[in-house]
Amino acid sequence: MNIPQNRRPQPPPVPADEQILVYEESAAPSGISDSVADVYSVLRHIALNQGINSPELARFFSKTMKTVSRFTTELRYRDFIEFRGSLNKGGYFLKPAGLEFLKNPNNDSGFSPRRMTEAQVLNFIRENPGANHYAIAAHFHRTIKSATRHTQRLRQKDKIVFLGTPRDGGFHVKN
Repeated sequence: MNIPQNRRPQPPPVPADEQILVYEESAAPSGISDSVADVYSVLRHIALNQGINSPELARFFSKTMKTVSRFTTELRYRDFIEFRGSLNKGGYFLKPAGLEFLKNPNNDSGFSPRRMTEAQVLNFIRENPGANHYAIAAHFHRTIKSATRHTQRLRQKDKIVFLGTPRDGGFHVKN
């Protein structure tokens, strides 16, 4: 009697060195045990595997779909990747800005967070009416939770208002 063994799927093989689009200090993870999920490694993995989707990324990095979606959302707002195709058969592809960042990461400010105060968030919303939590978080290189905290405080002080649906709406400054 054959009993099926539950084995974790093996990640795709790492391409030869001449095909890797990343700089030397950041080799792609060679296996599941070596993989550390951060924004840089997700971007590198997408660069090496064009067309990969979120479930495959979650399996490769042994992370939840929610964690992977946070990383891909950050990368999409930075205009490094794009999603092409249908939801079932589509995947993430590297954009020219992402390739440029991988080739020369020192020219970019990176993903280091910027100082974020209520006054700065209010000025950002004033300059960009209709901005949502994702846009605010991407601008300040902070988490969505941090942006949410600042916008909640501004809403309690009656300085901003949210107009529109939760999916398509954004924040506007009250007069």
